[in-house]
Amino acid sequence: MEAATSRKATIQLMMHYGRLYVRGGLVRAVWEITPQPGTTTATFRPIPVVRGAGQGPMRDVRLSRYGSARSFLSAPRPGGVDPVFITSKGEARDDCP
Repeated sequence: MEAATSRKATIQLMMHYGRLYVRGGLVRAVWEITPQPGTTTATFRPIPVVRGAGQGPMRDVRLSRYGSARSFLSAPRPGGVDPVFITSKGEARDDCP
């Protein structure tokens, strides 16, 4: 008989402009979930936040929303503390739009 393993995951959710943003413990991308009005379905896509091909996932990422026109993903990157910004259109940027 195979031994069952128990894994616990920590996630964070943030609603912004009708979209749900999801991040897990080790982050390469933030997932955007867009509900389809009048249905029980949704579309989803990753928003990559790790820029370099050889760069590992980011740790201790916290989603925060500031102001009415932008979402802010506070994520320290290796070698610095520059955050990633997610716009109301779901685009990841290095600068605050």
